[in-house]
Amino acid sequence: MNALAPSRISPLISYRNPLSRYKPRRVNNHSRWRFVQRRRVELILRIGGNPPDERQRLVMDMLIRSEWALFQAEAEAAAATDAKSRVLALRVAGDARKQVLLWHRELTAATRPPPAPAAPVDPLSALHRRLTRRAS
Repeated sequence: MNALAPSRISPLISYRNPLSRYKPRRVNNHSRWRFVQRRRVELILRIGGNPPDERQRLVMDMLIRSEWALFQAEAEAAAATDAKSRVLALRVAGDARKQVLLWHRELTAATRPPPAPAAPVDPLSALHRRLTRRAS
């Protein structure tokens, strides 16, 4: 079965934030693996569902790593007991947000726009044009 089929995606997503993107509740190895798998599928669908080329794979990998670093920093800030640790974790989260924005921009640049559909051609007018070109 195709890994990108919508029937496979919807059961995977159990908890989403208001932006309808998966966000783990806890930060551990299992939630990281689950996040990476789901986010990769979402990004592949974002680029059109086709297999990514080398540049897109690199950008998607870095984007996922930056988003995970952001989740880790936000979790550390929420769990911080003193103000100094909280400020440090929030500073790291801010840097990770900047990286996420930059990698989103890079992924947009790396994604080729879909080809424009060809305008429908009337076969009779095309034949007429071809015959007039041939006659002259």
